[in-house]
Amino acid sequence: MLTRYWVSALALALFSVGFAAAQSSLALPSGGAVTGSAISGKTRLSIHTAKGKRYVLRVTRDATVAPNARPSKLQLIGEIAGTALILTDTYPSRALGMSMCQAGEETFVRVIGLRPSGAHEPFHIKVSSCRDNLELAEPGLVWSAQTGTLTIHWLTGPEGKDQQILHVGPNGSVHSQ
Repeated sequence: MLTRYWVSALALALFSVGFAAAQSSLALPSGGAVTGSAISGKTRLSIHTAKGKRYVLRVTRDATVAPNARPSKLQLIGEIAGTALILTDTYPSRALGMSMCQAGEETFVRVIGLRPSGAHEPFHIKVSSCRDNLELAEPGLVWSAQTGTLTIHWLTGPEGKDQQILHVGPNGSVHSQ
């Protein structure tokens, strides 16, 4: 009976440690932070600003990412004065048959607008994928804070694209060229 108690206690402790580690974090130059975790087949982004405001946003990913997979990496591409973030979130690929993509990755670019009423995601696109055969060029993502422009360069892009240019407004609005 006592052994069963200790085994249960140990299992709970390991589960708690595993849950706490099941998040990815990214420090923002402005002093805030973004944390990503997985919940119900989506990614939960928790954004904390330097001024103490907290936003929570659930964003989608596609079937090439396992439902319980958390972001393995979050990377900031650009930040607009506390009103918008441009970031990438990367996940392990779901393995295909014959172990294909077993060590592959799926990466999305997201524009997150931050309004007093909450965070919203006006734009996202998959930019790199083992499963969908998408590959970024070098440099693949180029952000210009002066013009508010994100240029995406692919070696192999979606629908045969090799480049996409996005204009990100100060409120997080996105216009594609």
